[in-house]
Amino acid sequence: MHAHAVWTEDATSLEAGRRLGDALAKGVPDLKVAVVYATVHHDLAALLEGVTSQVPAGVTVCGCSSQGVVSRNYFKEDGFLAGAMGLGGPTLSAMATMHTEIQLGTVEKARAMAQALAAAPGGPPKVVVLYYDPLSRVDVPALLEGFRQVLPNAVLVGGGAGQPWGPMVQTYQLLGTTVSSGACVALGLSGPFEAMTARSSGAESTGISMTITRTEGNHLLEIDGQPALDVWLEMVGRDRATNNVDDTAAWSVGVRTGADAPLEGEEPWTIMAAFGFDPARRSVILQGSVPQGAQVLFHHRTVGAVAEGTQAMATRMRERLTGRRPIAVLTFECGARVGPFLGETESRLENKRLQETMAPDAAWLGMLAWGEIAPSPTTPAFCNYTFPLLVLTEP
Repeated sequence: MHAHAVWTEDATSLEAGRRLGDALAKGVPDLKVAVVYATVHHDLAALLEGVTSQVPAGVTVCGCSSQGVVSRNYFKEDGFLAGAMGLGGPTLSAMATMHTEIQLGTVEKARAMAQALAAAPGGPPKVVVLYYDPLSRVDVPALLEGFRQVLPNAVLVGGGAGQPWGPMVQTYQLLGTTVSSGACVALGLSGPFEAMTARSSGAESTGISMTITRTEGNHLLEIDGQPALDVWLEMVGRDRATNNVDDTAAWSVGVRTGADAPLEGEEPWTIMAAFGFDPARRSVILQGSVPQGAQVLFHHRTVGAVAEGTQAMATRMRERLTGRRPIAVLTFECGARVGPFLGETESRLENKRLQETMAPDAAWLGMLAWGEIAPSPTTPAFCNYTFPLLVLTEP
């Protein structure tokens, strides 16, 4: 298998896409797939037109909008940014599919996408990478359940498409030359590689434990018998709710994963932040459902948890990779951890140290996600404030 990653700050969207596509076509023998991330400043349809005009016919092109782009020795969140990774090789198989209005009939649509991937010429995929619209208010655990029903052995990883930090407006999912919102794109990969995953959290427990006493899907209606929104506002010190991410991102609930540790050395909590409020119902909207009666611990972001967690993950992965050659790394770091919290300089250093410690020679591409799909010992989990990654290695 072959991999190559590239980025551009060209503000002309068509030309930026051509640059990405040309670099991948020249840099990856037997190119099969181009994963594309870009900020919403771009004309995304023109960007995709540029990419597809340069890559061979039949190459799968997919991805999403992102808060920022990460690559080898590169991290940036602002401006006209676009990045891409190409994967290829004579025995690599790649296929992508998409469903719109993913918040409706989520399990059934996920099953349909999974069945399409399972029927691909290369056979059922080893890895499925998901890019979904976090503003659609989809219940992400339901999305994952649909995929697991059809592809129980596939590694599931991915993230919510992003936009600039601030008021929530719109995110985009990309497939071929189609730009959608309210959708989910699923990329399936199979072939001569091994997939390794890891995650680290950027949140620490406050020690405040409460019970989720009433829910409806991914709406928290009551916490400890009180309207959930009233409890949340008291915790974060606000007198009213807005759907600006500065208000929703500060605090989160931690739900036990069901195991003592999701992976060796990692946290036993799935962290979920608020992703919207419904003042009329006094409810808090998450991207994932929490069981009624669940005991949760309130968490909050800390600089130490972010920086130290990433470095500890890098050290663990370096040890796990002993004797293997990493070919490509895809990362899905939470957008609430980086520029809006650490600042761009520290975020750049965090990613640079991770790259140098873990896989200094692999092709590298990262998005800044608005919701993360990360590994766990029993099922793939939805979480926030988290840094999941996927490493593709030689078998």
